Parts: sequence; C-alpha cells; structure tokens
Amino acid sequence: MNHKPLLILFILMLSLPAMGDNFPIFSDCGPGNSYDGNNAYVVAGAGALGDTILTANAFTSSGDYAVTQIDLGLTWVTGTNGAIVSLWTENGTVPGAELGSWAVFDLPPFGSTSDQVVTISGIIGIELAAGTTYFLVVAPADSSTWDAWNWNITGATGLVDQQIDGVWSVYPGSTLSAFDVLASTGTTPEPSALILLGTGVFAILRRVRNKR
Repeated sequence: MNHKPLLILFILMLSLPAMGDNFPIFSDCGPGNSYDGNNAYVVAGAGALGDTILTANAFTSSGDYAVTQIDLGLTWVTGTNGAIVSLWTENGTVPGAELGSWAVFDLPPFGSTSDQVVTISGIIGIELAAGTTYFLVVAPADSSTWDAWNWNITGATGLVDQQIDGVWSVYPGSTLSAFDVLASTGTTPEPSALILLGTGVFAILRRVRNKR
C-alpha cells in the first residue's frame, strides 16, 4: 500500500492554524495550583477595615493571545464571601483601562487550604498583545467584604499595586499573588485553508479509487 497520500493529508492538517489551544501565558502557582496559605495581600471594603482596598498584580503577555481562563489563590476572611476580578491595561505603573470583569463567590476560607484556586473560565473577547503589560485586579464584593489574595510559593516577584480609597501605591519587586492566565491563539481556519484541505482530500480519494 502506498502511504504517500496519507502523508500528504497529514501535512495538510498540520498546516492549518491551531484552534482554541488552552495554555498558560502566565502562571506563578505551584504544583497542583498550590500557593502560600498563610500570607496574602488584603482586599477589603470600607465596612470591613475602614478603607476600601484593591490589590493589583502586573504580568506581561508573551504573544498575541485571547484570554480564556483566569485562576487565583483567592480566599475569604469575613463579610460577604466574594470578589470582583478584572483585567486592565497598564498606564505607567498603575492600571489604566478595564478590559473585562467577573464576580466570583464561595471563596475558600483563609488558612483552610493552599491549593484550591478560584477559576474564571469561558472568557471571550479579550485580546492581549505580545510584550504588553497588563494588570489583574481584585476588588471586594461589597463594603463588608474582607478577602485575601494569597502569595505564590514559586518565588515569583514583580509589580504589585494596592489602591486605598482610590489612590494607588506601587510596590515593584514584591512577592506576586498566586494566579495564572490561560489563553488561546484565537485563530480559526481561513476559508482558503478549508478549501485547500478539501481539495487535497478529494484528490487523494480520487487517486486511491483510480488505482483500485
């Protein structure tokens, strides 16, 4: 049997753009999504600690990707059990424009676990550019919320910001919170590529039939 037609088909399939590959473009979580269960940055509402506190971590995209999922080592201390997670562009050393936000609830209690991440999946419509820095920001669910964004255990450091009552403070070279950002190439086959594959399959089938 001549395997050349099958080889041609295989090459044609490999030449098509990737579809929806889900892979991490940033991750400082340890094995099994583990993190520091005892140390964290504060995220709180004014009713919990007297000030509204947001925490932001910066990361840089290694390519042109579409975000599909975000995981965080985020835990709950008291008040309403929840948080608002958002993705922002960079404006100097602080968050600039918001790209998207998601409400999360039922966070694990602070100190109760070191590997139960909060997952935001099914994200669509957020494109990241290669070499560009972005901020992942966590805000309290409401004024009563007191949450903890736990530190990573991999030794990762970078730019961490905290906003207290609307004013950002910048802490470069700090221990990053535990989180990862998953993405896709966001590429689907062009019509011309589908036509190429269809033509190749038809030619192969016709050649095999003629030989028989």
